[in-house]
Parts: sequence; C-alpha cells; structure tokens
Amino acid sequence: MLKHEIFHVDDNNYKKENPNFVPKHFLETHADVYIKAAKDPSYKDTSLGFRIENAGSFANYLLNMDKSVVPGYTRDLIAKKINEFNKNDTDVKVIIYDLYQQKGSLKLVIGWGGKGETTDLIEMTLLDN
Repeated sequence: MLKHEIFHVDDNNYKKENPNFVPKHFLETHADVYIKAAKDPSYKDTSLGFRIENAGSFANYLLNMDKSVVPGYTRDLIAKKINEFNKNDTDVKVIIYDLYQQKGSLKLVIGWGGKGETTDLIEMTLLDN
C-alpha cells in the first residue's frame, strides 16, 4: 500500500468515528506545506532563488486547485492561501495577475525585489492525483 493510500484509509476510519471530519484534498494539503514553510523564521535566510522557486511551486498547487472540481476550492480560499503565504518575512510574494471571473482561469506571477520585478506568468503543470 502506498503512503498516501494509508492516509486515505486512516481518514475513512476516522470519519466513521467522527462524522464532522472533512479530510483535505492533497492539493490543499501540499499548498499548506508551502505556507507553513514560508512562515518558519528560518525561511528568510534561504536564498532568493530558493524562495522564488518555492513560491512558484506553491502557485502551481493553487493553479491546480483552481482547475480542480473538488468542492470548496473557491477563489476566496485560494486568495486566502495567497495572503497567508505572502505574510512570510521576505520580499518574494505570489501575486494574482488577473482577477478572473470563471473558475479555472486564475493567472499568477511571482514578485520580488521591491522594484516590481516578476517572473513570467506561472503556467500550470497538471499534478497527479
């Protein structure tokens, strides 16, 4: 049994005993890992390149959440996660490039440097469920 399958079995057993339990889908779980890392006091001591790549990977999970059909992956949830990530104590931030009206059309960039520098638009890479 794969590691992630073990968690699903555990979630299912726990849910039987706790009917209000709602497990997080893997996209949200992974996005939260990036948020937690960015909040760590040592995060600001990492290299600029690492923080840019980390923000890009986080953004990719958000883009996948936006394209996902999982209930609850709303614009508000994604914006909340971006705000949480951007509270990190560095100048590398995830920026909503386009205020989208339709689910699945989110566009993000990574900004840094305090001079308005940004990467190219982050393109979504489909992540395996």
